[in-house]
Amino acid sequence: MLRAHGLACDRGDRRLFSAVDFSLAPGEWLQVEGANGAGKTSLLRMLAGLAPSADGHIEWDGQPVSDVRDEFHARLLYLGHAPAIKEDLSALENLQTAAAVAGRPLDEATALAALRRITELEPVPRDFYCGAFGWVDADTGEAELAVAIRTFWIRDGSVHFGTGAGITWGSDASAEWGETELKAERLVAVAGGSWPADAGSAWQAGAS
Repeated sequence: MLRAHGLACDRGDRRLFSAVDFSLAPGEWLQVEGANGAGKTSLLRMLAGLAPSADGHIEWDGQPVSDVRDEFHARLLYLGHAPAIKEDLSALENLQTAAAVAGRPLDEATALAALRRITELEPVPRDFYCGAFGWVDADTGEAELAVAIRTFWIRDGSVHFGTGAGITWGSDASAEWGETELKAERLVAVAGGSWPADAGSAWQAGAS
């Protein structure tokens, strides 16, 4: 049995959600819905033990997850979302396809103008940006996972940070920016050795 009691999520000085309660028995599933930036992924990461909650707690088989973390992670499988970009399509085709799916089809001239604007706003390559990859072995409790939307890499003697948020027709720009700032803060904290003590075990679970 998985139970959530009064979970809350903060983005900077904004609270995205609070007082989230639910229980799931074996064989049951939960569908999480909400607008972009509402905290859906943050909620899933809390449940997986990959991010701390601003309030409340989670129980597994009647015990706080913090007390049975190893047993909980041995029974856990977390799959992050993959990039929405299709590698076999051009940038123009990807943009037009995404717009059509969103119900806002773009003619070629408009799409090309948008791509030119993106090039002006982002003159350097993004390199690693988003997507999850890795594996989880529930039998042995071993895993190797990475979510490249929060990453850093070394090039030419310098450390580069990469983070971002998804922008769609229904995005809340301020919420997406808040999410990006939060991810950047955590990357800087990890690199600087100042990761919060109460989030240490969650970070280890995600990085092991």
